[in-house]
Amino acid sequence: MKEKKVCFILPYFDLNASSNALHILSLVEHAAKDIIIDLYIEKSTSKPEVKNINHIWQENSNFLIFKVLKRFSLFLFLRMKGYKYFYVQGSYFSSMIASFICFFTHGKSYYWHCEKFVNYGKDVEKGLFNFLKWKFFHDLTLRLTLRLVNFLVTGSESIKKEYCKLFKIKNSKVKIVPNSIDLEKFKTESSKTECRKKLLIPINKKVILFVHWLSPRKGADLLPEIIKNVVIKRNDVLFLIVGSGPLKNHIKDKIKKNGNTKFILMSNEVQNSKMPIYYKASDVFILPSRQEGFPRVLIEAMACGTPFISTDVGGIPDIISSAQKKFMVKSNDVKIFSEKILNFLNSRNEDRDVLINEGKKIVQNYKIENVKKQFLSLFD
Repeated sequence: MKEKKVCFILPYFDLNASSNALHILSLVEHAAKDIIIDLYIEKSTSKPEVKNINHIWQENSNFLIFKVLKRFSLFLFLRMKGYKYFYVQGSYFSSMIASFICFFTHGKSYYWHCEKFVNYGKDVEKGLFNFLKWKFFHDLTLRLTLRLVNFLVTGSESIKKEYCKLFKIKNSKVKIVPNSIDLEKFKTESSKTECRKKLLIPINKKVILFVHWLSPRKGADLLPEIIKNVVIKRNDVLFLIVGSGPLKNHIKDKIKKNGNTKFILMSNEVQNSKMPIYYKASDVFILPSRQEGFPRVLIEAMACGTPFISTDVGGIPDIISSAQKKFMVKSNDVKIFSEKILNFLNSRNEDRDVLINEGKKIVQNYKIENVKKQFLSLFD
């Protein structure tokens, strides 16, 4: 199978960031054992250490015209060197350039995009400028990208159906490759007590973890109200909020106004490879999102044996088991979400163990060895 040559395009890499890049590169590293892969990174703070890769190309220009020219010339060079497949991870311009080259040289272009849209186009900020900005820099760009590529790659069956319906794409044009996790890399041998000591978290607290971008889309603005509802009933809880984003100061101010500062511990975004100790230190992970695609944070939580409470948006119902769906809530329903947290904290240890075991079983579907087979099948 080694004769197959793939150019994998990654928009961004930062070793110290909380992004999915490390998970993605683990998949590329494993896939490169079976096919030849060149890695192109549009923007990076350092050069990643990835085994098995034939060559890593990094972009360093800040000017759009130079970026376009460099990508075009490099992709054309690789195509002439026998690289038939171009797999683009969420970058509009790279996808369009690769698709243009593939169209005239009989190559194949793949564009990864995973989002289950809610009220598409109706949630744009008010004002003509904001609408035009969304229309030209998101909507039309996405539609053009989807028209040009040979295949769209997304994370689950329900999300596939959403794309086909919303963007009028043929079913045969959409392929499914779920997010993956390297269970060997994403783990910690430390106990819950040891993890809490490392994070300076009290041993006797019930720790509720939120990890995500602090934005309305992720339901971060609902956290102060959720915290307020929970601490009225229990004063032995600690909400561990990890992440950065536009709502960070708003959330801190609202929690302070509610008089609940002593029930929270906030941290900036954490390097993805260091996240296992945060999951392991927690009793439950919460995801109150209004919009999701295929949230890798749920896979991370399950890999670390941390039960979760989430909303029912995006591809989440596709990922989890029927037992886990008992702790799934409609988006924006703060009252029920808070009750689910309390129900979980008040549940028997045996019931919690069922959820932990369900998670460990479900996450096997997304371990890197299984997802690698689906990824490689794209190039058959």
